[in-house]
Amino acid sequence: MKIYLASRFRTAATVRALAGKLREAGHIITSTWHDIEATPAGLVPYSDPGHEDHARLAALRDMDQIQAADVFVILTEDCERAPAGLWFEMGVAYDKCMDCYILGPKVNIFCCLPRVKQFAEEAALLEELAFQARFLYRAAPARPPAVAEVQQ
Repeated sequence: MKIYLASRFRTAATVRALAGKLREAGHIITSTWHDIEATPAGLVPYSDPGHEDHARLAALRDMDQIQAADVFVILTEDCERAPAGLWFEMGVAYDKCMDCYILGPKVNIFCCLPRVKQFAEEAALLEELAFQARFLYRAAPARPPAVAEVQQ
C-alpha cells in the first residue's frame, strides 16, 4: 500500500523510523520530506525574500506525493502548536477521500472527522495498515495467466 507520512519537520527522525518499519512490511512511502537533511538552508523561513520558488517547488512535490498515496498517516505527537502545513496536507488527503490515520493524540477538531482513525500506539497502527493493505489488494483484479501458463 502507498502511504504518505506527515508530521512536524523537527520529528523527521521519528517519521523516518516509522517509514523504515512500513517499508519492511512491504508498503511504499510516497512522502520524501522526512528524508531531507535538516540543514540551516533546509529550514529557512519560506516567507523570506528569494525563497518563494523553493517553497513553491516543495509544496508542489508534497501535493504530488499525497496524490500518489492510498492512505495518509499523520504523527501528532508534539503538534499541538504545529504550523498549518501538515493540517493542510491532511485536508488535501481528506478531500481526495483517502483514509487518514493519526498516530498520537487528537490535537484539533479535524482529528474527529469521519474516515480519520486515531491510534495511540505504533503497533496498533502497523496492524491496521497491514489489514487495510490485504483488503485493498485482495479486491484488485486477478492477473490474467501468461501465455506460457495457458499452454501447459
